[in-house]
Amino acid sequence: MVRSPSVIPKNDVITAQTSFHFAIIPIECRYFFKTIKQKCTFEAIKAHQNFLEKRYKTLENERENKLHSCFEKQEWTSTISFVKNTIEKVLENKKKNDQRRLDNLLLDQIREKATLEIKNTGTQSEQQHIQRSHEKFMRTLDIKLQLDKIEMRFVENMPPPSLNIFDKLELYAKELKSNDNVLSSLREQWKSILRKTKLDLTALMRQAKVAELKQINDEHQKLVQEISEHLRESYDKICHVSRTRHEQFAKRKLNFLAKRACTINEN
Repeated sequence: MVRSPSVIPKNDVITAQTSFHFAIIPIECRYFFKTIKQKCTFEAIKAHQNFLEKRYKTLENERENKLHSCFEKQEWTSTISFVKNTIEKVLENKKKNDQRRLDNLLLDQIREKATLEIKNTGTQSEQQHIQRSHEKFMRTLDIKLQLDKIEMRFVENMPPPSLNIFDKLELYAKELKSNDNVLSSLREQWKSILRKTKLDLTALMRQAKVAELKQINDEHQKLVQEISEHLRESYDKICHVSRTRHEQFAKRKLNFLAKRACTINEN
């Protein structure tokens, strides 16, 4: 479970009142108010937020006025449309990035609150059991990602790198010349058989991962059933955060693999 510096203090002392019953103060706010030599409080953050909202509306009005004053009336439509499309695209990307950071901050809060509840209400043995269960859960997520990667490689006719060793196998006939028609035909068949073999092995690897995923998922479910009822909800929240974070990671990995497969197919 990775801890975010935006949420967890370095002294590792967390109180339920300051961390969970009120909004979290992001680390960016602490740095900003330290720079302007002001005390970082929720009231100061709220006042600064109101100031920024008003300032944003003012700048937006100034932008519109300058666009209308700097160009002839017949050029307004095309120029304003171009500027707006350029700026709004950048702003939209920034809003998405900011929203993603806020979502991650909320996930950190959910995870740390659940972790604190388990620490405060669970016995030592219960905490150790939850730790083992969570490790097993993370393992299921890792194997699921491996399975998804193998399936994508199979569909895209792009076997795993571990099978590239077959590419080093070549057909030799010392008494035949390298440009011999019979040898050339046999080598093409050789390569075709090797390609099919790699795909067949990839299919077997997929079946092995399916069986492995089923077994480790059954082991995890067995451990979950042994978790005390009063800790089950907190554990589910921790798993929810871990699953969400892992899905974000898996999406990047699979997108990269898809782009690579597309590049290889084009070549």
